[in-house]
Amino acid sequence: MALRDTLRRAATPLVLAGITYICVFLTLVVGTGVMAGSDPARLATTSVTGYFVLAGAFAGVIAVHVGRRVSRRVQLLAVALLVVGVGVRFVDGGETASGLLSMSGLFVVVYLPYLVGGTVLLRIAGGLVSPDRVHRLTDRPVVSGSLLVVGAVVLVVTVGPLLAIATASPAVPPADWSPEEQLAYLESTDQADRETGAFVDRSRDTARIERVLSLARAGAIDTPQAQLDAAVVLHHGTCPAHFELAHRYAVRANDSPEIDPSFWIRATYDRWQVSIGNEQRYGTQAGTRPVNATCVPPVPEGIETESPP
Repeated sequence: MALRDTLRRAATPLVLAGITYICVFLTLVVGTGVMAGSDPARLATTSVTGYFVLAGAFAGVIAVHVGRRVSRRVQLLAVALLVVGVGVRFVDGGETASGLLSMSGLFVVVYLPYLVGGTVLLRIAGGLVSPDRVHRLTDRPVVSGSLLVVGAVVLVVTVGPLLAIATASPAVPPADWSPEEQLAYLESTDQADRETGAFVDRSRDTARIERVLSLARAGAIDTPQAQLDAAVVLHHGTCPAHFELAHRYAVRANDSPEIDPSFWIRATYDRWQVSIGNEQRYGTQAGTRPVNATCVPPVPEGIETESPP
């Protein structure tokens, strides 16, 4: 009976929101795993926008609920943080900050469920030990203010990429453009997605790689600039064949004295080696990557480039 009463008292709107968030998150994880099967490459190309929407919605619920308990000054601080944090993605010169915010968003999407789950368990456990003290603690203005600021930060790093996706240019250009124009456009949107956070929609990378492979199969990637553009896009592929092809295009682009593909030669080589289980040479790669993953999209037969020296 005491446990039932404690659970009833612990079932505050915030706790219920946390439990709902965890349940929906687990549903997304299971659904993503079922759709991708056991293939790490297909899992890697699955869009993570659903997780960003979920985290943003949860943060919004938290912010609205606790926002009524705090002073107007704290409310204005949270709103200003949200506006500035989201707006920096769309201001010239804000690429570095935008990239950091996007990476922070991925961090939040991965680790927020652990934080929320742990907090819910602590809230329930604390209610079992000292329910009155826990209730008084969670009602303090400083706690509400902290939750509001945290909610605003989560909104900044999750809503920003979603807005970037909604406002981004199409991932691929019209097919009737010249190959050079198409590749220049593909490289431009590839890099823009990294700057704004739209890269969390992995379907955009997949569409770009499909177009590059189509042009490669047609033998239309035959100028140094086009080869460098193709290398940049393929660098964000999923498998060793993508990265090897990216490296070979980057090496071929080095034949021109008018462009400098040296960074991409190193980066594509390192990513290629890491993807087949070898050590990287130039130290350009961070984190881990599936080894010998399946290509999504697959590389058509008949695509050949000169082997790098």
